[in-house]
Parts: sequence; structure tokens; C-alpha cells
Amino acid sequence: MKISQYRLAEKGLVLVSVPLIFQIVFVVILALLLHQAQLETGREYHAKLLAVEASETSRLFYDLVRVLILSRFSSTELQTNPDKLSADIRGHLERMKQLGGDNFREREAVRRIILLSEEQLNVVSDLRRLSKEGTDPIQKRGFGDFKQRIFAISSLLVREVENLTTEAREIERTSPQVAERARYMVMLALLGGVVFSISLTVALSLFFSRNVTGRLATLTDNSKRLARGAELTPVLEGSDEIVELDNVFHEMAAALSEAARKERALVDYAQDIICSLDSNRTFLKINPASQRILGHSPAEMVGQPLLEFVSSDDSERTICWLEEVRSAASPKPLESMLRRKDGSIVYTLWTAHWSESDKAFFCVAHDLTARKELDLRKQELMAMVTHDLRSPLTAIQGCLAMLPLGKLGEITERGLKLSGMAWRASERMLALINDLLDLEKLEAGQMQMEFQEISIDQVIQRSAEGFENMADNQNVKLKTSQTGLAAYGDEHRLVQVLVNLIGNALKYSPDGGTISIDAVSIESFVEVQVTDQGRGIPAHLLDAVFERFKQVEIADAKKKKGTGLGLAICKAIIEQHNGKIGVTSEEGKGSTFWLRIPSSDKVLAA
Repeated sequence: MKISQYRLAEKGLVLVSVPLIFQIVFVVILALLLHQAQLETGREYHAKLLAVEASETSRLFYDLVRVLILSRFSSTELQTNPDKLSADIRGHLERMKQLGGDNFREREAVRRIILLSEEQLNVVSDLRRLSKEGTDPIQKRGFGDFKQRIFAISSLLVREVENLTTEAREIERTSPQVAERARYMVMLALLGGVVFSISLTVALSLFFSRNVTGRLATLTDNSKRLARGAELTPVLEGSDEIVELDNVFHEMAAALSEAARKERALVDYAQDIICSLDSNRTFLKINPASQRILGHSPAEMVGQPLLEFVSSDDSERTICWLEEVRSAASPKPLESMLRRKDGSIVYTLWTAHWSESDKAFFCVAHDLTARKELDLRKQELMAMVTHDLRSPLTAIQGCLAMLPLGKLGEITERGLKLSGMAWRASERMLALINDLLDLEKLEAGQMQMEFQEISIDQVIQRSAEGFENMADNQNVKLKTSQTGLAAYGDEHRLVQVLVNLIGNALKYSPDGGTISIDAVSIESFVEVQVTDQGRGIPAHLLDAVFERFKQVEIADAKKKKGTGLGLAICKAIIEQHNGKIGVTSEEGKGSTFWLRIPSSDKVLAA
């Protein structure tokens, strides 16, 4: 199994455990060698003690025998007490028993010395006992036997003591050499162990460092290759953490490569111009969309100043806008006119970001030419609707209004009926045109509004007054309340919104129904609610009722005579007030249209 297949933790354990095991073995060997040296020193000391004790025991026996002989043949009082000598001998014998021997010969010598000494003491004890009993010839002859026994035992004892002394001298002679050899072995083992330990540590460190740092160097090289877009080295073999990291790195590189490929594809196939400019507003990079929008290929534009392609009317404004972007002012997108290769003008909308680290602008330019042309067509259409439709319709209405009065001559009853139908049709057409014009003005922000503090009760009252007769005719009750609330807005336009909401409620209210108009304060807003008891609105149409020409049912356009623009106009007016408009409804249970506009307190506080 390759070393790279081991985990880093296992490699670290080997790196630590192998020197540790060696150190433990080394310490054990040193301890054994030191113990041996101590044993040799102790053995020498022990042998000396035994020899001393044996010699002292032999001397005391000599003194004891001498004292006994003198006491037998002399009546002079002895200076040395035999009992004390016997006690001293026994004390030395006891110490010899405790000392024992380090080898077999010592132990045997000590054993024989102790046996002979005890026998000698027994003979001396018997001799002293006989001496106390009398001095007849038989006793004298018995003393001679005792003396012979004592000398025989003493001779044996002396020989054993000499043997023990000889053994001690031999130990004394050889033990220092053994101890010196043991100390030499300790020093040799210590030196060899240190050298081997250092060599082992260095070898293991080099082995593992090369195994780890070498592959880490591969990872570092791969990171540099990834940074410059070069191909990575092959994946490392093994299963440790470095290999896993290398696999993750290759996966990351593959993911980044795929993301970069997708990003390049998005940039290359984007419909908008995506480019980067240096601090001098010179093109660094640009995507192929420049060919379609400006007629210039990326190769033709890179290295060229942006102002070379900007209309002279927008040059100064473009420079100022880029400076604002550089200062992190986050300006609004810039509308700028660019010149195509054929000299025509392209309308573009620019957004940009300044990167301080790259010292470059990163920009996106969206082609507004089609939208500008559409807006131009829309303006032309609105002008046509205003001048070519509304003016003739107004004239037609004037003529139709004079027919029933007979100012244009006699007209039959059928003619009057047809003229009335024409009048109503022209009225609906004129209302549609007016609604269209109002909606366009609102969405373009061109409708003038006069914002001021207004009374919500007055707005509700003005809105409801125009529907009293209509409500009576339809047997519908209009219910209003006094709230005392004030808001900030255009009273005329808010009345227009409520008139539209109340009118819609009347259209769909059943006979005998009630329409409630109320207002409440919600945080910093005033909410006005118009609630009816009509058929309600399906849930899937709640968000669509405020769209242009949207009816709950297709037949409503004919039955209810609506243009489908009223609620869209209401939404635009409320949004101009920085408010919201919505509806809550349940089929069969009526609807509640609500609008929220800022209260006067909020506006004053702001």
C-alpha cells in the first residue's frame, strides 16, 4: 500500500509514535545497563561487608576461646565478659544471615560459617557449663576434649572465612572492571541512541515532508495554472486529505471553467453591449453585440475612446455621468446617443460600475432605439387621436345635438332615434379617447397634480353626490361616514378615482343593495374603502382588474358600457400619490376596493 493512501492523521501518528517507541526502548536499555552497573557496585560492597563480618566473627571466637582458657587455668578476674563476646558473635552471625550472598559460593560460604559458628558457640556453652560444676580430674580430661573440638571447629571456621575473604577479594578485583564496562556500555548506548534518534527523526521528517510538501507544491502550482487559465496537472493518486483536496480543486476548476464558458456564452450572445473601459474611458473589452448594434466589430472598438462613438450632443453629459460612477455616487442609468458605422443614431441606456482594484468601468448598454421609435409612434398616435379623432367627434356631437332641436330642419321620429344612437356612440368613443389620453399622461408623468392637505370626508362627499339619483333609480343605498381624517394629495384626482370606484359598485350592485364608503387610518396612511354587495370577483382575476381593457366578463363591456380603462387610470393616479390600490373579494359576497395614500401627518413629518 502506498504511503499516500494513508490519512494525514495516520502519517502524523507514525511520525510521532516511531520515535516515541524508540525512545521508550532506548530508556529501558539505559535503565538495564545502569541497573547492572549499580548491581556490580553493590555486589562489591556486599562482598566487602560479608568479609568484614566473617573476619570479625573469627576474631571474636578467638577472643572467646582465649578468655575461656584463661578462666580455666587462672583465678584472676577476666576483663572481658564471655557472655558479651557470645552476644557480639551472634549479632555478627545475624547480620551475615541478612546479607546473604550474591552468588552460590558466597551463599554456601556464609551458610557454612554460620553453621560452624553456631556449633562453636554450643561447644563453648557446654564448656562453661562444665566449668561451673567442679574441677575433678574427669572434668579436666573432659576439658581437653572440649579444647580439641574447639580447635578443630576454629580451624574449619578460619578456612571458611579465608575462602569468603578470597571470594570477596576476587569480586573486589573483577567488579570495578564489570562496572566500568557497564558504564562504558551506558555511554555508548546513550551516544548511539541520540545519534539514531536524531537520524530517525530527520529521516521521518524528510520522508513525510517530501510526501506532503511535494504534493502541496502541486496544489500551489495548480492554483497558479488556474489563475492564468492553463491546464491543470493530473489528479494526484491516493486517498488522503491532500488527494481529496486536489480532487476538490479539480472539481472546482472544472466548475469554474464551465461557469466561465457559460458566462462567455451569455456575454457573447447577449443582445446588450457588455464592455469594460479603462480610467481614460477607452474600450478594453467588448462583446460581439457591438457588431449588431453599432456595426463595429469588437476588434475595431477595443483600444478606441468611448467618445469616438458618442453623439457630440451627449459627450459632456456622458463624461460627467462616468465621473459620478467613479465617485460611487450611484447615479441613475444614462440615456446616450451613439453613432453607428453608417452614421445613423442609436439610442442606448447605460449602467456602469467602477472597480477600484481593476481601475476600470464595467458597463452594459441596452439598445433603446426600438422603444424610442415605439414611443414616437405612440406620440404620433396620441396626436392623431387628439386632433384627428377627438376634434371631429366633438363637431359630430355638436351637429347631433342640434337635430332634436330642429335647427337643421324637420327630422322624422326614426331619424331622431338614429341620431340619439349616434350621439351615445360618439359619447362613448369620446370618453374612450379621453381615458386613453389621461392614462398616457399619467404613465408619462405629464399630468399636472396639485398636492395639498385635503379632507377625506369632503372627497367622499363630493364623490357620492353625483350618484344619489342614480342610486335611487337602482334602489341602491349609498352609505357614507364622517371620519375627520386628512391626507396629502390632489383632491380633484382623488374624487375622480372614487367616482370611478363608486360607479363600478353601482353597476354591479343588486336591487336593494348597499354601497358603503368609509375611511380608516392605517399607520401613516389613510385607507378609503368602497364596499358593494355585488357578485364579487373570481380569485384569479383580482390582480388583473387594474389592467387596461380588462373586464370581469367579456359581456360586461356591452352590458355595463365600460371602456375597461377606468381602474387602470385609478391605479396610475394613486401611484402618482405614492400610494397603493387593491381589491378584496369573494364570489357571491361582494367586493371591497381600497386605496391608500399618505396622511398629512406623514408628509409633514417627512
